[in-house]
Amino acid sequence: MVGAAPPYKGIFRVKDWWWSKAALLMGLVYLFAAWYKISFRAFIPLSLLSLVTITGFAGMGYLFNDLFDIEKDTLAGKRNFLAGKPGWLIIILFLVSAAFVLMPWLFLPKTWLSLALIAVQLLLYMVYSVPPVRLKERGFAGIITDALYAHGIPSVLAAYTFALAAHHLFSTVEILLLFAWQTISGARNIILHLAEDVEADKRAGSKNFVAGLAPSKFHLLLSALIVVEWIFCLGFFTSLLSVNPLFSICLLVILGLSAMAFMLFMEKGAPPFLKSTWSFFPNNIYEKWLPLTYLLILAVGDIRFAILIAVHLTIFNFEFYTQAADRIYGWWESISFKGNLITARIILSYPGNYFIYYLFRIFKVDLKRENISAMDYFKKRFGVKQSISKSDK
Repeated sequence: MVGAAPPYKGIFRVKDWWWSKAALLMGLVYLFAAWYKISFRAFIPLSLLSLVTITGFAGMGYLFNDLFDIEKDTLAGKRNFLAGKPGWLIIILFLVSAAFVLMPWLFLPKTWLSLALIAVQLLLYMVYSVPPVRLKERGFAGIITDALYAHGIPSVLAAYTFALAAHHLFSTVEILLLFAWQTISGARNIILHLAEDVEADKRAGSKNFVAGLAPSKFHLLLSALIVVEWIFCLGFFTSLLSVNPLFSICLLVILGLSAMAFMLFMEKGAPPFLKSTWSFFPNNIYEKWLPLTYLLILAVGDIRFAILIAVHLTIFNFEFYTQAADRIYGWWESISFKGNLITARIILSYPGNYFIYYLFRIFKVDLKRENISAMDYFKKRFGVKQSISKSDK
């Protein structure tokens, strides 16, 4: 017989989503600020209000899930935040969560579309968890619903809100790429979580989409999702280069870490890779590295944004960054076929060269027209200045 699992500590199961979903969505807040050129003064209240509503949405989602999973989780031996809680406390938690969701919208820019997206988000929580619909146990429909409320809808809502704040047109192509990227990412995440819960769901008698898949089909599905997600992600950031060439830094970060992950995947194979710390790749890019990259881009335009880099590092899992250097060094040493790094370097040099080119264009220097490399340009410019100063003496 399965023993009762220990209760969750902390309100709204914060530890389950703070380092992942909250970090990801706050990263998107930085992204939209850079995309729509939000000023530092306007960004501070927008970001704080965004953080409050993000907390409310996440709390609401987990409360719905836990409330209607108490019996199943008990059978499975899984922890449930609301198990054993009195009814009055559950009502208060829902009210507090609803206040966190809705109060910021008294101040955030909004239209009827904003309100419609909020309503859809809350409706998806209910149809996913609440019987008799309970899409959570209806295979592919449950996967799509989870992907929409965890990633797709929130990303579009945030993008639209910042577009309104900047009085910017809501660009269809970029938004569709963003929506596709985030929704597919959400589908990959829930499939991985279902894979982790197969045995527990068997004990609880719950239907699990992954349980019916052979390992080969599961690995194929996951690989296909990662490839499609990666394509939409790169397509989205490529589309933003016309807005700000510095978004090429995001492409470099994605390509560099993806190349490392691909080489490790080829080295280990699918099963060991999925049991390693890379199992939820490329989440580490979205949740850890890209948010810092967005802040760096913002800081280029306004140095005051550099303060937020320290704030973000402190709030969102500081240990990850302090350990990252050691881990990257260890992974680098574990790659036996270093010859592939030459190919990776050639591939990565293209976005790197374009980044350098557009960076110089910001300062009104056209390296192509002058037919000169960045290094030769610095040598030519500063070398001449140095020789003139010596002759003056």
